[in-house]
Amino acid sequence: THTMSALFSSGWTGFAAAAIGLALFLLILRRPSPVSRLPAHFVVVDIETTGLSANTESIIEIAAIKVRLDEANHYAAHAALVDPGREVPPIITQLTGITSDMVRGRRGIDEEIQAFLDFVGPDPLVFYFAEFDMKFLRKAARAVGRAINNPVIDAVPIAHRAFPRAPDHKLTTLSNLMGLSNAGAHRALHDCLTTLRLIQYARAKETQGRNLGSA
Repeated sequence: THTMSALFSSGWTGFAAAAIGLALFLLILRRPSPVSRLPAHFVVVDIETTGLSANTESIIEIAAIKVRLDEANHYAAHAALVDPGREVPPIITQLTGITSDMVRGRRGIDEEIQAFLDFVGPDPLVFYFAEFDMKFLRKAARAVGRAINNPVIDAVPIAHRAFPRAPDHKLTTLSNLMGLSNAGAHRALHDCLTTLRLIQYARAKETQGRNLGSA
């Protein structure tokens, strides 16, 4: 009796676990995808910096692409090198291709952050790893008496949804998976374009899935 009861209990537990797993899977399928929640108007943003810490390092390049999905996919771009008032570390030059000579004499961040904020306006800002960029941008904005109150969207969940089996979700890896060139990777405008291509790819993939589902 105890054996039969144990077997029944074990079988019921396994069935319940499977049912719960199926319910969660169906819930995930019905849940709106990250890319479907994007607004019609947004700005893709990327920066390059002298290092990792917003407390001690500086922005050396800033770029943005303004997207209007409801206006025949209208785009406008803004990009600028920024003089950090210091030498660009060799490791950053090796990664980005940006040298000290390229930024020397350019406008400083106090001027460039104003131009950037005027360009993006109140639109939502889309980043790849938003937390990193926003620390630098908020610091720069505060230094000139301005605040960034725009909605912030991270495109990383879009990448995970579009490429669930990718070996990693670095932009360079995603670029390869989408058949794009990595020439110019780790430059701000190039990385904005790659993030935008990721969004376009994810939207197309989702639309294709819906069409197949309704066929």
